[in-house]
Amino acid sequence: MEETSTSATQTSTLIAEEIIATPPVDPTGLIAQKWLEIKILTDSMEKDIAKNANKKNLQAGIRVRKGFRTMKSWLSDLIKITIAADKTTAMVREDRKLIKKGLK
Repeated sequence: MEETSTSATQTSTLIAEEIIATPPVDPTGLIAQKWLEIKILTDSMEKDIAKNANKKNLQAGIRVRKGFRTMKSWLSDLIKITIAADKTTAMVREDRKLIKKGLK
């Protein structure tokens, strides 16, 4: 019985040490990728915005509104991604605090 308890304790300690050493889950790559997509969409809409505003080009206005709808959807996705990333980071930090308190 004592061997099983010691083995379980060692395993728990190893897992705790691994959690402490592991950096928080960082989907920054995903956040940066989504932001880049939004910037590219914005840049691609500039000509159509100018055509619609200055020359009253109706088709350009349609393209701009379609782009705005797409942008709205992508911004919503970006917000969800950043909220999930923040929650994950907070959970990892809390786990680290608890584990450090338990190891000392």
